[in-house]
Parts: sequence; C-alpha cells; structure tokens
Amino acid sequence: MYKSGLTELDAILAVARRGSFKAAADELQMSTTALSNAVAGMEKRLGVRLFHRTTRSVALTETGEQFIAQVAPALSDIHHAMANASSRQQRMSGSLRINTSLGAARRVFHPILAEYVRRYPAVSPRRRSSVRRRPLHRYRRCRRIWPGSASRTYASGSRVS
Repeated sequence: MYKSGLTELDAILAVARRGSFKAAADELQMSTTALSNAVAGMEKRLGVRLFHRTTRSVALTETGEQFIAQVAPALSDIHHAMANASSRQQRMSGSLRINTSLGAARRVFHPILAEYVRRYPAVSPRRRSSVRRRPLHRYRRCRRIWPGSASRTYASGSRVS
C-alpha cells in the first residue's frame, strides 16, 4: 500500500473520484474497512459529513464538493513535491573525489570509473593521483604492534615491550 502520510485525504479524493468505496479501496490498495474508517475519521475531525451513503451509492454532500474543490489541487501539489524530492534522493549527483596512486588509478579505477559515470551521469568524478612519498624522518618514532609479539620501534633500533 502506498503510504504518503496523507491517507485520509487520499481516501476522500479516491471515493469522490470513483463514486464507490470498493473501487476507491482497490485503487489505493487497502481494505474497504480501512478506507471507510479513514473517511469517517476525517469527517469526525471536521465535524461535517462529506458523503451521503446508502447501501448502493455514495454521493458528495455540498460541503464535500466544496472541500474536494479546495483540497484536490493542494494535495496534487503535495504529491508532486514529494515525488520530486524522492526522485532527487534516488538520483546520485555531486562530485566523487578519489585520491590514489598513479598505478592504481590506471589499473583499478579507470574501468570502474567509466562504468560509474555511465550509470550516474550527474556525478563528476575527480581523480587525484600522486607519487608523493612520506619523508623517512617521519617513521623514526613510528610504533607498530604485531599480534602475539611485543611492540617495536623502527629506525631507532631499540625494542619496546
């Protein structure tokens, strides 16, 4: 079932459009009981009857006609806004930055990025390749812990436990 957060208003418009609770329930993919309860809940909240109901027919009251005339355009606008927001979320856009070595960029990322750009044309990948090396003096006090052994300090020659 489509849940928009506006179930009662959708129910009222569907019943008015179809002229039948059964047809409106089928359209909204909900039970006739749930649809009837949604319409009755809105009528109770408003304090007016929107439909004349008999066992064989459903017709809008004068108040119901005025209500539909005012609500229908606004509800349509709300549904369009929700659909637009949802489609933007599903559509990836923006920039994708990848910082990698030159070799990995050529061997690994080039074929992947070609497919990625084909699937998501609104994304602009930006690849930055560098061959920059870290200066040796930065490793002087670098400690590394090996599983099952003591930690070691590189470049100073001393062992740390």
